[in-house]
Amino acid sequence: YPAARERVFEAALAADANLLVLAGDTHNGWAFELGHEGARVGVELGVCSVSSPGFENYLSFLKPDTLAGALVAENEQLKWADTAQRGYMVVELTPARAVTEYRFSEGIKQRSTKLAGTRTIASEAGSKMVEI
Repeated sequence: YPAARERVFEAALAADANLLVLAGDTHNGWAFELGHEGARVGVELGVCSVSSPGFENYLSFLKPDTLAGALVAENEQLKWADTAQRGYMVVELTPARAVTEYRFSEGIKQRSTKLAGTRTIASEAGSKMVEI
């Protein structure tokens, strides 16, 4: 994985690409400004899981906001984290920007389509930065 990541970053930098990585399988929501050897490479958005537990289940002794704040403070590329909510994201891509709306469910123990809230994160083409 590290070697593959390095190749992707180097190719993106060489092409001056508008790199947007959509990721999952971490069960929590994330927004990163990716860097490589001091240069901005692109943006990575990680989606939380719909029903599988995340940090809130494994680190229940920590308040979710406290944990998210600590993670952001310790990782200069991490710009936003949600370590407690379940849901999905909707991504709209245009030539000018990428807009992602994280949609958080009310819970997983009952059958419902109601949302507990949303979070919108955008990235202007060429900026390699997130707008939170």
